[in-house]
Amino acid sequence: MRLQYNTISINKTKSRLAGYVTVLILLLLFSSRGFAQNAGTDQDLCDVQSTTLAADDPSPDTGTWTVVTAPGTVNFDDNTLYNTGISVNAYGAYTLRWTLSGGESDDVTINFYEQPVANAGTGGDECDLNFILNATASVGNGTWTVSGPGTASYSPDANTPGATATVSAYGSYQFTWTEVNGSCSDAASVTVNFYEQPVANAGTGGDECDLNFILNATASVGNGTWTVSGPGTASYSPDA
Repeated sequence: MRLQYNTISINKTKSRLAGYVTVLILLLLFSSRGFAQNAGTDQDLCDVQSTTLAADDPSPDTGTWTVVTAPGTVNFDDNTLYNTGISVNAYGAYTLRWTLSGGESDDVTINFYEQPVANAGTGGDECDLNFILNATASVGNGTWTVSGPGTASYSPDANTPGATATVSAYGSYQFTWTEVNGSCSDAASVTVNFYEQPVANAGTGGDECDLNFILNATASVGNGTWTVSGPGTASYSPDA
């Protein structure tokens, strides 16, 4: 007579039976203990100060959550639950440890990131190719980017809120200040108009034996307009 459990046949031989029983006991023991503990996946959270932990269910064993490192206080809904909720009173990185009654443990890190609020400052009109940007930094790392008819370089660098931007061509540019703090980000933009300096050339004057004179200015950039001072008024054809 043979006792069969799935594909394993256990003979009546005492030595073999004892060996199989030992293997079964070990398998059951390791199965109940989960082989290795898992405190769950690290979390990156934006603009919140609470979350739910997600360790492996240790049943029938029991476990306890403890704080390893933290910039603030951690409140556990129930520190004996593998999937307990927590809340913290400060942003930052929290390392928590899930420990079973038998001593096995695993750590998980929860990063609570504060939401940045980007403020790009004010734009304006500039009569050259340089403009001093004036963002106000909040939290995280800020970076300037640009769109326009040319490129831009920044001094001392694109991560400085008050950097001086130098563009490669005249025209209208949109500068965007983007702040990134972990999994959080925010952006704001300003418009700067770079105008080329005109060089006025009114041409030459002269003597005229009547009341008409052909003016001969040379236009450069922008819009030109004639004005006059003298004993009378002046009109222009086709216009001033």
